[in-house]
Amino acid sequence: MRMDLKKSLFVSATALGLFTAIGAVNSTTANAKTKVRVTSNRAMTSDASSRNVNFTGSSALYNKAGTLKGARKVASTSRLSRLAGTQSSTDNVRAYRVARTNRGSIYYKVVTFNGNYRGWIYGGKSTADFGGGVRQYDTFQTGALSDAQKNGTFTIANPGTTNDGKTVTYKQPAWTQYKVGRQITDSSPLKGATFKIDQVGTRTRENDQWVHITATDTSKSAANGWILFSGLTSATSSGSGSTTTDTVADNAIKINVVDSSNSQPITSITYTKNGVKKDDTLGLLTNGVWTLQTADQNALQTQLAAALKTAAPNSYYPSTLTAAQIQTLAQGKFGSTITLVVTKGTAPIADKAVRVYLVDPNGNNIKYIDYTNTSAVNGNTLGTQNGSTWTLAASDATALQDQINKALVGTGYALPNGALTAANQTTLAQATFGGTSKIYTVANNVPEAGYSAMLPYTNDATPGVLTVKAGPTIDASYNGHSVSDIRSWDQAWWGDLLSKDKLNTSVKNADDAEAANKLFLGAARSQYIANGNMQIGSGNGTFKGADVLKTLTSSNGGTLNSPIYPVLTYNPGILGTGINRTVTVKWYHLVYTAAKVDDGTYGTPVKVYYDVSSQPVQDN
Repeated sequence: MRMDLKKSLFVSATALGLFTAIGAVNSTTANAKTKVRVTSNRAMTSDASSRNVNFTGSSALYNKAGTLKGARKVASTSRLSRLAGTQSSTDNVRAYRVARTNRGSIYYKVVTFNGNYRGWIYGGKSTADFGGGVRQYDTFQTGALSDAQKNGTFTIANPGTTNDGKTVTYKQPAWTQYKVGRQITDSSPLKGATFKIDQVGTRTRENDQWVHITATDTSKSAANGWILFSGLTSATSSGSGSTTTDTVADNAIKINVVDSSNSQPITSITYTKNGVKKDDTLGLLTNGVWTLQTADQNALQTQLAAALKTAAPNSYYPSTLTAAQIQTLAQGKFGSTITLVVTKGTAPIADKAVRVYLVDPNGNNIKYIDYTNTSAVNGNTLGTQNGSTWTLAASDATALQDQINKALVGTGYALPNGALTAANQTTLAQATFGGTSKIYTVANNVPEAGYSAMLPYTNDATPGVLTVKAGPTIDASYNGHSVSDIRSWDQAWWGDLLSKDKLNTSVKNADDAEAANKLFLGAARSQYIANGNMQIGSGNGTFKGADVLKTLTSSNGGTLNSPIYPVLTYNPGILGTGINRTVTVKWYHLVYTAAKVDDGTYGTPVKVYYDVSSQPVQDN
């Protein structure tokens, strides 16, 4: 995010305060045969927002300059390519140190905003601008206020303490600046308080709209800050000063749909559901993440598609709901009104077709297919329901599986074992013609013709199978506390005392910490994050595993990482009394290095055995 920052501030030697010194140290070109060494390593002093970058995928991330002896890879190029395209601002990246080697190469030390990845990356040959493995990146795009925003008065729709972008205000839009957090942590005292909007923009990754609000009552100005526009409700109709009087049934949610570029209203729908009561939320909050049930998501997508098709034909289409839209809808309360932001999208779905979005393990879109049936009726489900069981016809399952497998060739992703799982078929059966569905894939479990899928195992006396996970944390829990919970508590700002208290009281004593650490390490030893190219080949006939082992590199399965796991340290407090006791957390991942490959035949899966070592992942 660089509100009014000009690029010249970044490239000027005055702003950086260090490039001249680096250049002076390296005025003489090093002999190519000279041992590589770092000749300068300094903190970057330019404006912080000018040092927001994104990965290009052309260089890997290392624990030190990659050409130095002993440099260890922290993240492969394929993993950084995936991070570059994610739809979560937590994956934004900040550069904070710059180094030059005696051979004239520039390296930047970078960290992702969520702290999951930190290390050195090649940055080209010049400090005049970012290059090589990183490029300059605007995390936030400013926009123009619509007339409704400029003239209206607004209140926070659901005051409270939730850190969801819509409940409290932020010093900058969430995760657009490194370690810049909330303006206030509790908006409960602001119930009914009115605000004006004076700035607007969208986060680059999520494309969700944020606005900067200022209190009309100066005694509440401490809350002035950024908030999702969808977290506000209109207190007056545009410029008129009259109170909005939307009446919504107790079992319904009214959804006002607005354009992401100018906040102008497009249409609205009312979504009803049996068996709910006023103020129930539409979705569920699990481990800090709001989700929608599949039936609700499919129904909403279909209803929104129909409304948008009528209101603005061939202009807007929600396709599959984005993560940000799901978060907004899931937090909607029955008996209330919410605002949903949409953007102009791809062509609408053809009649008698279901659009199936194929997504990676993190939920990012890879591509989609349109599955058609000439005898279908729009609005009808693809499968059939018997009680609580949904069934997909065998002919549909076979045709869909074949179409999906063909679409995924060359993407680095595939269906698990090349087939639709029972869960996949249940999801697809509930999809409606004219609507959309979403199917998760895994990284290259099924090879293309002439390739062999790699089946990772630990290289132990009794080898254990490694299970692919999306990450960033291992899938494990201790005493009801999941690792993702611990991660969210650990990442909470120090002002968020409630979250910090949960972390500090989750472990009662040192024995608890030891037991949890043993469990987490054991779980980490059974999980890995695929690097996007988990296959051997291409070729025909048989191959020798020893020959294949020599060809494996970090970008094709030679090195893998586990998801990160916590190591907890219990501090018993003042003089061991338990007063002010704390639990500190350090985050690690396991590094798997290919040690042995079975002999095999091209086209048939083959076992690859990995040695395991523990490497720290710095979080702060």
